[in-house]
Amino acid sequence: MDDIDRAQQREELDRETAVRAARSAQQEQPLMIDGLAHCRACGDPIPLSRLRARPGACRCIECQQRYERRP
Repeated sequence: MDDIDRAQQREELDRETAVRAARSAQQEQPLMIDGLAHCRACGDPIPLSRLRARPGACRCIECQQRYERRP
């Protein structure tokens, strides 16, 4: 394996890492519909009280509880 092969492998690894990070960040944001935050799991609007308590919440409280209980 020469320097060019190693550089190509490193570039591929860096690109895959960046893509995973971007997908992860996108998944942890609420769905925005008409300017309102909606739950990523069920699609219902996230109550304002939840957003005040947890800014950036991406799930309603019920879906978040189910998410945390899953194995």
